[in-house]
Amino acid sequence: MFLTTNNKAVNTIFKYLVIAIGTFIYGLGVNFLMRPNGIISGGITGIAMVINYAFPVLPIGVMIFIINIPIFIVGFKVLGWRFVISSLVGMLGLSVFIDLIELFSFPLTDNPLLAALFAGVITGFGLGLVFLTGASTGGTDIIVKVVRRHHQHMNLGTLVFILDVVIIVIYAVTFRMFEAGMYSLIAIFVESKLIDVVLYGVNYGKVVYIISDKADEINRQINDIMDRGVTKLYGEGGYSGAKKTVLLVAIKRRQITRLKQIIKEIDPKAFVIMSESREVLGEGFQKNEE
Repeated sequence: MFLTTNNKAVNTIFKYLVIAIGTFIYGLGVNFLMRPNGIISGGITGIAMVINYAFPVLPIGVMIFIINIPIFIVGFKVLGWRFVISSLVGMLGLSVFIDLIELFSFPLTDNPLLAALFAGVITGFGLGLVFLTGASTGGTDIIVKVVRRHHQHMNLGTLVFILDVVIIVIYAVTFRMFEAGMYSLIAIFVESKLIDVVLYGVNYGKVVYIISDKADEINRQINDIMDRGVTKLYGEGGYSGAKKTVLLVAIKRRQITRLKQIIKEIDPKAFVIMSESREVLGEGFQKNEE
């Protein structure tokens, strides 16, 4: 939760206010960009949009609510009431705002590519705000969490993506809307990226491990030239048994090229491992305010 005060009531009010804002923004993307261009979302919202496409008299928001009823019942029994209550607020907000906004919505563009790209940005930002509070909008989020209770090895993000793709493929094949299906895939891809931006920020870091016989010299250059702190880890070669110094450094993306140059100039034979870091807290990165 990104707001922490000593007043629990204020925290709760702020949390649900952010959920309301996030679902309202999501509703804007659905009604002003997706629906007019035949683009559908993923998850339960996507299923509701497909049903609405076949039977226009059934409002999308109402269908979202109806489909979620059995899912929330199962979620309550498996996940507990705390997660379900927050998600219930998100689901109700989504259902209400999608149907309300539809009353005064109009197409912002008839270009499906522009619609897919900007719909992904808007809906991704809205969902990101909801997820930032620790809540969800129900639907597939609850389904995936229930499945993972019994299959921990499954990747949550992969499961959600598979479900979204299945919904879009069924839509495209059933209504012969193949281009709209392709644009829908673009929209949910952009949406997923915007969710990451909201949750983790755009300034992702890299965690770098450097194994070199010239570790001390590389360490000095990183400190002096890049002004980054380095942690020394001490290991041992699994085959040779030789003692090794491993340098651990967290850097920003824009510093990757410079770091590679430093390592190459000092020890071209150095063994380097770079991994993505979703969030880096501390000096030189995001402040840890919790």
